[in-house]
Amino acid sequence: MASDTEVAFDESGSEGERLIGGNTDVFAHAGVRLGVDEADAWLAEVRRRAPTPADEFKANHILREKNHAALLWVLGPDGPFHGRARVHLTVAALRTAVARPAGPFEAIMEDLARAAPALDAARRTRTATPPEIPVLDPMPPAVVAAVTYWSARSRSGRVAIVHDRQTGLTPDRVALIRGLAGDRLARLSFAVAGADARIQLADVLAGAARKLASDELNGRADPALTALLLRYVDTTSVWSEPFWSDG
Repeated sequence: MASDTEVAFDESGSEGERLIGGNTDVFAHAGVRLGVDEADAWLAEVRRRAPTPADEFKANHILREKNHAALLWVLGPDGPFHGRARVHLTVAALRTAVARPAGPFEAIMEDLARAAPALDAARRTRTATPPEIPVLDPMPPAVVAAVTYWSARSRSGRVAIVHDRQTGLTPDRVALIRGLAGDRLARLSFAVAGADARIQLADVLAGAARKLASDELNGRADPALTALLLRYVDTTSVWSEPFWSDG
């Protein structure tokens, strides 16, 4: 029997449903398909190229100007992500009429909107606390998009998600994701980033993608880094026309 594909995920720029007046202009959700030992080896090489005394390696370490060469390597064909990673981007222009939902993402958002009343009713039967419906939160659609992408590349047609601990992924939201993903989602578990090299590498990709995409959005892009990033961007991402047409 074919085994399920296990992919590790982290995000950058999450502000939940705060799509107006937030502190970030891009949300990035990245997944890496690496074995534990393989990820340990890659992370050791990342640390060699971008040294830091920190116990947990994060995106901000490799985004330092002095580590520019390491960032080019990380995103390049000889780095840890080539053929093993994908990142879903949501631009803050989603908060205005500028953004154009692309393909399946629009359908996912519609599914979320349809599911909201049912989730609302279910919560009201259990608690008097006003329900928190994630219709405008980019996290659930990004996770479902990841399941769609990776399950299509799994021999079993299913993906097992190992996600960094994320307060936004509440039990209700996980249940909603499971409902939208169906049998393609084998399981969704959480890990502590400091103890899992795969999560740390996913953080590096998510953080780098958010920074580079924000630079593109604000007219200060590095063309070489943007070109490398576009190799990993999920085509169901939500983006404004100029950046997406270049990809």
